[in-house]
Amino acid sequence: MNRKFTIILLAIFIAMRLHAQSVSPTVIASAGNYFSNSTFSLSWTLAEMTMVETFHSGSNFLTQGFQQPFLLNTDVPVVPSHQVNKFNLYPNPSNGQFSVNYQLSEPGQLTFKVFNLLGQQVYGKTISQGNGINQTDFNLSALPESLYFMETTFQGISGKQNSVNQKFNIIN
Repeated sequence: MNRKFTIILLAIFIAMRLHAQSVSPTVIASAGNYFSNSTFSLSWTLAEMTMVETFHSGSNFLTQGFQQPFLLNTDVPVVPSHQVNKFNLYPNPSNGQFSVNYQLSEPGQLTFKVFNLLGQQVYGKTISQGNGINQTDFNLSALPESLYFMETTFQGISGKQNSVNQKFNIIN
């Protein structure tokens, strides 16, 4: 009796193990598909992480990986109306003489700071501007040829403040 029970349990275990080893071209994912013909097979999934390992033996393929459990979005936030809009630094690259065009929704103060690649401030300028389209000209031709970063900070009369960053090249 005990021997029969052990043989039945062993047969069930072997049957389950054989069934668990069956491989099919199905991957649970948020999107995907599988295509196969006589020369190749192609499968793709959306949201599957890059840590994937594929094993094959004859005509059987096993792909092991893991799914990303949540949707990850990257987006650009909407610029509120009190911020600096349509910031444009040109020409870029330049010989150090360039202009910055910007549109302001309210009057306020603009602070321009230029930083070198080491993060050191090499130039600064603060001006008052009215709302609308404005232009400020710069002559930084005394600076050495390099890549620079300009931080423009706008402080509106309403007290709201924001910054815009732009990189530019000076070439001689």
